Amino acid sequence: MNGGFPRGKRGRNATATAGPDFLSALPEGILHHIMSFLNVRQVIQTCVLSWRWRDLWRSVPRINANYCELSMSPIAAFTPDNEAAFKRFVNRLLERRDPAAVIHTFNLRYTISNPNNRDNDSADANRWISHALQNQASFLKIIVDAHELHLDHTVFTSCYLGRITLKNVFLDQGFFEQLEIGCPLLQDLLLYDCIIGDDEISSETLNVLTMYGCQFPTLQESCISAPNLTSLIMHQPENFVPVLDDVASLVTATVDLFPLIEFCAYDMRQLLWSLSGVRNLDLDYYACKVMLIDLTYSLLFSLVLNSCNRKCNLSLTSR
Repeated sequence: MNGGFPRGKRGRNATATAGPDFLSALPEGILHHIMSFLNVRQVIQTCVLSWRWRDLWRSVPRINANYCELSMSPIAAFTPDNEAAFKRFVNRLLERRDPAAVIHTFNLRYTISNPNNRDNDSADANRWISHALQNQASFLKIIVDAHELHLDHTVFTSCYLGRITLKNVFLDQGFFEQLEIGCPLLQDLLLYDCIIGDDEISSETLNVLTMYGCQFPTLQESCISAPNLTSLIMHQPENFVPVLDDVASLVTATVDLFPLIEFCAYDMRQLLWSLSGVRNLDLDYYACKVMLIDLTYSLLFSLVLNSCNRKCNLSLTSR
């Protein structure tokens, strides 16, 4: 698969018969901004437009690498041939970029079609992530389909990374510690359907933490400690009893605790108490009727939550 990589030089008058080229006359920064909305294959194919465009793709600050580009279908089947072609494509793309060009944003949509080959597939993705971080990426978005990607947390060393979005990724023990040590500017972390192997989620820098459908390998109490956190979203975590510690800056919290196993009234009281300083709270909890009776005492804490012009939306529903 050539993928649109340039072969040889284009003549200076290649587009002379097409009329004035006003787009090519724009400053490079504007052209790069326009190209940043394209997938990488489309970006590379712009090299054939004219001499002006020949090397612009090599320094585009935003990389959108999507395995679906290998097929006309938006839901391309990731066959072994497509998988190998996609890896070659991304490897060659990163090799031929201008080594001095900054990568501001790195978006990767990837898949691991064969769980028996997960280590090799994960190694490729981790190498691409490391390359992006070494080139000063400030926003990283990794979307993984099918089997989860095993993320190597040791590659997360960057003085520029501020936002991370991960979907269907396995975060092993030490991931959050590495983020805290290696990424001092990280403020926004969004996790979708991730498996979290850490027993503590701690950060001195995070302002926004969002978790949708994340799960822990075994039922456990996990502490969230983030003194500068202002926004927290936890949507239907699995095997997770949240313990909030040192969240004094928290302003807005949305918590959906369905379904949870063995989440006792004491846990709920502790959670409500830790959220008592939140100004905007949306809490949904579905429990059995016996649990609701035991939670009567916990509801007293809602009086604290409703004071001092704070907004509280507390929903406890039996089933």
